[in-house]
Formats: sequence, structure tokens, C-alpha cells
Amino acid sequence: MPARVTRAGVARLLGSAVAAAMVFLAAIGRTIPVTAAIGALVVVLLAELAYRRPAAAMCAALLAISFVPVYWGRPIVGRTIIGVPATVAAIVLLPVALPQMRRWRLQSLDVWYGLFIAALALAAFLNVPKGLTASSGILWRFALPYVVWRLATLRWLNWSAVLRIFVAGGTLLGAFALDERATGKNSFFTWVTPNYQADQWAHSTFRNGALRAEASFGEPISFGLFLAVCIVMAVTVIVTSHRLLEQLVVLGGTVVMTIAVFDTMSRIGIAVAIAGVGWQLVRLVHTDRLRRLVAVLAIAVVAVIATPIGRSVIDAANSTSGQTRTAASAQYRLRVLDVLQDPKEYSVLGHPGDQAESVSALARSETGLKSLDSEYAVALITGGVIALLALLGLGLTLLYGAVTAAETDPNVRAALTATAAVMGGLVVVALLTQFADIFGILIALLASQRQRRRTEAIGVER
Repeated sequence: MPARVTRAGVARLLGSAVAAAMVFLAAIGRTIPVTAAIGALVVVLLAELAYRRPAAAMCAALLAISFVPVYWGRPIVGRTIIGVPATVAAIVLLPVALPQMRRWRLQSLDVWYGLFIAALALAAFLNVPKGLTASSGILWRFALPYVVWRLATLRWLNWSAVLRIFVAGGTLLGAFALDERATGKNSFFTWVTPNYQADQWAHSTFRNGALRAEASFGEPISFGLFLAVCIVMAVTVIVTSHRLLEQLVVLGGTVVMTIAVFDTMSRIGIAVAIAGVGWQLVRLVHTDRLRRLVAVLAIAVVAVIATPIGRSVIDAANSTSGQTRTAASAQYRLRVLDVLQDPKEYSVLGHPGDQAESVSALARSETGLKSLDSEYAVALITGGVIALLALLGLGLTLLYGAVTAAETDPNVRAALTATAAVMGGLVVVALLTQFADIFGILIALLASQRQRRRTEAIGVER
């Protein structure tokens, strides 16, 4: 029988890893920066605090991953193992996660998401000249956080708290977005010197001469999807809460987030928000909640008519046709989908690229497109049919959960509905910046919830 993982064992593991890294650097003649040494010590201390207060640590981690831009990340090993918020948070939460290993029971969401990441990593290893480096970066960035959150949520998972953390984070970042749109400046570019992929993310983007809000996300579409998830959760809190003050506060936050999602000018972010909120309201409507629902809708209608949102709705609706750059962008996204209809793009694990230095470069050279604005197209080109089928399996599993009545907790249904709506949006956008990390964490939380529900069902049967 395997030995039980304890806090002391995890602490020794972290301490030994830090010590070994320092000894290795000293042995090869590399100086150890003071900031790096202090950072390693802080991570170890935070890991100890996380074990003592897992709920507070996990809530703080969710906020940190939302608020700290990926372009603030710093290299740990080479240019691939980068300390971005999601990976740092995963290391901090290791003492919470590892003792739960024996409790993990594989769920369908685990299988699909794990197969998706594994296919991308294996394809990178096989197809890119520096394959080991590329695949290690994928596993570090996506597999490690997923496994840690999947295990950690077996110790603590409070959906009411999770929803309120997302709503609080979305509201605060929505306020930053309003300031960004009003001043034309993004404070996240200057608070800390951008480092990781700074040329790609640490700059503002514009549409028709107007700045597109992105707050800490480095990219307006990713921020729009994050806000859409938060809005679905906020509407759920408004309808289900029995505290008037909380309802009013969250309603105000919802207005801020709604304006902010239109300020991103992300059509798919707006569409995901509308689809997610609409379906969640259908699931929540009961006679005793009807008056509150009518009040929320009335306020939404007034907001659309009386604020600049109304004009934004019209612009978004008209932006997919005509000769404008915005229409050209929409039409380009549709052309990207042609990749999925091209038989020569289908392979088991992608196509080898002798000259491509990275997975993204391989995707561009293979298709001739400057960017693949569809996660399903990205999956096919970079991970082959296996990755595409895994992503489709993940989407269908989430959709099935969103349309059935298996989950009775409205808080769980909010996360499930929002994530399923995002899966639909990924047809025309890709997972980018820290929203990709948040998406993976949501899958991990939902997988843990499914395991909890099945465990409770078995207990009832017995």
C-alpha cells in the first residue's frame, strides 16, 4: 500500500527542491539573484500557510491568477518553464493537494482534459525540433495547475464562495477596464516591467480608433470571456441570494462588468455572456423568484437604452458584414474554420515541422494563416485528431451537464453553464493568456464536483 503523503513530506520536498536548485546553480557558476532567492523562500512560506488555511489560499489564488498578468511572468528554467500566476499558485497549493492523491477518482472531465493536454505535449515533442522543451512547457503550464487544483478541491470546494470570488474579481477588473477606456492607459503595463511574451500581450489594441479594454489579461477577447463567466455567476447570486444588500451590491457589479465586456469589443465575449445568462435564468426561474427576475431584466433594458451599451450592441450586431476592418476580422475567423474541413490537415498527432521553432510557428507555417482564431483548429493542427477529439469530448460532456438536471445546486450550474458557453465560443477564438489557466481550473473544479456527487450517491445507496 503506498505511503500516505503528509504535510511534512511535502514541505521537505519543496525545501529539498529549492536547495537542490540553488546548489546546482552554484555548481555551474551561476549567481543566484537575491530576488529569486527571496521569491523561493516566500513560495515555501506561502505553501505552509496554504496548508493551514486552504480555503483562504485557494480563494486568494483565484484572485491572483485573474489580477496578475501573464506578461509579468519570469523565467525559471530557460524560456519554457515560466513562473506565471497559475504555476506559482500551483506550487503554493502543493501541500494542500498532494495529501489528497489517494482520494482522486478519475472522472470523464479528467479524461478529456488530460487527453487534450497530453496530445498537445506529445505532438510538440514529436513535431518541433526542440520538442522536449516545448512539451515540458505545455505540461508545466497546463497539466501541473490542473492536477493541483483537482486534488486541492477534494479538500475544500465551496461553490458559493467560488462564485463570489469570481464576481468580486470580475467587478474590480471591470472597474479597471472602465478607467482604461476613459484614460486610454493600462496601468498593468507599468506597475511591473513586462517580461514574458511582452511584445505579444503588453500593449493596447484598438478597433475603429477606440481602445479595447483588456485590464490584466493582455488581450481583450480573453478578458471578455472572463467577464462573461463572471456575469453568469453574478446573475446567479442576484437571483438566489436572500440578502438584499448583497443583491444590490452584486447588481452594481454586474452593471460594471456588463459595460466592461462591451468595452472589450469582443463579440464572442458578449455572445457567451448572453447565452450563459439566458440559459442560467431559464434554469433558475421559479414562481417565488419571478419578480426578482423581472426586476433584473428591467434594469438590464434600461441600462441598454440609457448607456453607451445600446450603441455597442448595434455595432456588434452589424460588425460581421460590410467592408470595415471589424467585418474583415469576423470573416477571417470564419475562414480559419476551413482548416477543419481540409482533409490534408488531419493527422494522428499533427505534422512535423523541421523549421518551426515553436508550436505556434508550426501552426502558422502549416496553415499559412497568421493566427488560428479557433481552439478547435489549434487542437487539430498542433495536436492532431487526438487533441481535437479530446476537445470535442470535453465540450459535449460540459454541454450535457449544462442541459440536464443532474446538478441541483444553482452555484454549480452557473459554473457549468458558463464553461459550456465558453466551449461554444472556442469555435471562433483560442484559449489565450491567463484565461486559459482559469478555464483549466474551472474544469478541475467541475470534475471534483462530479466526483463528490457520485461519492454521495454511492453513500446514499449503501
